[in-house]
Amino acid sequence: MPRAIGYQPLLQKSLATLCRVAMTLCLLVAAIPAASALAPVDITQTDDTLQLGPYLEYLKDPDRREDLAEVRASNELFTPHTGDVLNIGYTSAGHWVRFRLTNTGTEPQTRYLEFRSAFVDRLTLYHPQERTGYGKTESGRLVTPPERPHPSRHFVFPITLSPGADAVYYLYADSADTLTIPLYLHTDTGLQQTVLTSRSWLSFFQGLIAAMAVFSLFLLVTLRDRVYGYYIGVIIMHQGLFFTLFNGLGYQYFGLENPWWSREALSILVSLTMLMIMQFTRVLLDTRNQQPRLDRVIAAIQCAAIAIAGLSLFVDYYLSIRLANLHGSVTALAVWVVGWNALRKDHPAARYFLIAWTSLIVGGLTYSLKSWGLLPSNAFTEHSWQIGAAIEAIFLSLAIADRITNESRQRIRLQYEAQQAQATALEIQRRANETLEKSVRERTEELREANRKLQQLSDTDQLTGISNRRSLERYLQHTFERALVDRKPVAVLLIDIDHFKPVNDTYGHQAGDDCLKEIAERIRSSVASEPVNTRAGPLGLTISMGVYAAAPVKGDSAENFLQKAHQALYRSKHEGRDRVTPFR
Repeated sequence: MPRAIGYQPLLQKSLATLCRVAMTLCLLVAAIPAASALAPVDITQTDDTLQLGPYLEYLKDPDRREDLAEVRASNELFTPHTGDVLNIGYTSAGHWVRFRLTNTGTEPQTRYLEFRSAFVDRLTLYHPQERTGYGKTESGRLVTPPERPHPSRHFVFPITLSPGADAVYYLYADSADTLTIPLYLHTDTGLQQTVLTSRSWLSFFQGLIAAMAVFSLFLLVTLRDRVYGYYIGVIIMHQGLFFTLFNGLGYQYFGLENPWWSREALSILVSLTMLMIMQFTRVLLDTRNQQPRLDRVIAAIQCAAIAIAGLSLFVDYYLSIRLANLHGSVTALAVWVVGWNALRKDHPAARYFLIAWTSLIVGGLTYSLKSWGLLPSNAFTEHSWQIGAAIEAIFLSLAIADRITNESRQRIRLQYEAQQAQATALEIQRRANETLEKSVRERTEELREANRKLQQLSDTDQLTGISNRRSLERYLQHTFERALVDRKPVAVLLIDIDHFKPVNDTYGHQAGDDCLKEIAERIRSSVASEPVNTRAGPLGLTISMGVYAAAPVKGDSAENFLQKAHQALYRSKHEGRDRVTPFR
C-alpha cells in the first residue's frame, strides 16, 4: 500500500508532461507546413529596399483578440497575397500578416521593416526569440513617438537575424481609418535613401508653400484684398497644418506627442480646410453674384463643415473621420462644379482655379490608388498628393493674380471711359459756352447798338436831324474838362436865324420846319450864298452868330462859355443881324 501511494504523484506528473509534449508536437506539426508554404525572403540576396507585399499572407481578426497562439494555431486560414500593397479598406476588424525571412550568410544581418502609412492605430510585430518563443514590439499612432522602436515619421521596426536563421514574423494592425498595409524591408542604406528622398520632397514642398504664404501676406498688406487673406488661410490649414500631421511630422516640428494630434485633429483639420477652401472659392469666383444657387449650396456645405468639426471633439474618431472624408468628397465635387460653371461664364480666374483644383484631386486620387496597391509605389506616387497641393497653391496664386490683373484692366478701362465721358462733357460744355458767349456777344452788340440808337435818338433833334441841346451840353462839358486839363482853347458858337418868326407867321410852321432842316445842312457858308428851298419856294435867309473862344482856367465852366456866346449872339442881332460877333 505504501509503495502504491508513493508512485501515484510520479504517475500524474509523467502524464502531464506527456500531454504538454503532445500539444507542442501538434502545434509544431501544424506550423511546419504553414511555414514551409510561405515563400522565404533571403535578406542577403535582396536589394537595399524590398516591397514585401508579394511575400505576405494575411488573416482577418474580427474580434481584435490579438492572440498569437490562436493565430499560429490557425495558420491554414491565412490567405496568400500577391500584390504590392495589401488594401483592407474601412473595417472594424484587426488584421494579421506574416512573412518569412532567412539569413543564409555567415554574419548577423539587420534590416528595417517599414510600415509606410500614417493611418494605423496599433501595430504589433511578433518576432521569434531564442528559447522564449516570440517577443513583441509595438508602434502605431496610439504609441507616442518617444516610445516607438525607431525615430521616423513612418513606423519602422529594426529586425536582426542571426546566421542561418529562418523565421516567420507576425504583424498585427488595426485602424479606425481605411486600412492599407504597405510593408518595405530596408537595409540601413536603403532606409537612409528612402528617408533622404522623402525629406527632399517634403522640404521642397514646405519651402514652396512657406514662400508663397509669405509673398501672399505681403500682397495682403499691400493690396488689402481679402481674397489673399482666405488664400493664406487655405495654405496654412491645408498645405501647412493638415499635411504636417498627414505626413506624421507633428512630433518632429511641434513636439506633439499626444495621439490626439495624429487622429482626432485630422478630422477637425479636414473639415476646417474644406471650410476655408469653400470660402476662398466664393470670394475668388464671386459666386454670390455669378452663381447664386450654387453659392447657397456651398454655404450649406460650409455649415456642415463647422458641424462636423464640432462633433469631432465629442464623437468617436471612427465616426468623425468617416464624416469628414464624406464631406471632403462632396466639397471636392461641389467646388469643381463651381469652377467649371465659372469657366463657362468666362470668369477671368476660372481657368487657373479649375487647373489648381483638378491638380489637387488628381494628386489625391493618385495617392489613394497607390495606397490601394493599384499604382506602383515610387517617389512620385508617394508624394503625389503634396505635388497636387503644390500645383494647386501655385495656380490658385495665378488665379488671384489674373483676377487682380483683370480688375486692374477693368478699372483702367472704366477710368478711360470716364475720362472720355468727361472730355466729351467738357467739349459739350465748351461748345455750349462758346455758343452762349457768342449769343451774349451778339445780344450785347444788339443792346449796344440799340442803346447807341436810343442815345442817338435822345441826342438828336427830330426835326433838323442834328444834335440837340442835351447833346451839346454833354459834349461841351466833356470838351471843356479836357481843354482844362490840356490847357487848350475852346470856342463856342451860337447861331440864330435872323427874322425867322415872320417866316413861321407868313408861310406857316411847316415852311419854317423846312427852313430849319435845310439850314442845318448848310450852316454858315452856304446860308447866305444860296436861297433855302421850301414848300413855299426858295427863301433867302441870313444867320447871326455869337462866338466866345478862350482857354479854360480854374473857376471857368461850360455854362459861363455858353452865357458869353449868348451875349455875343445878342450883340450880333442888336447890331443888325447877318453877322458874326465875338465876345469881348
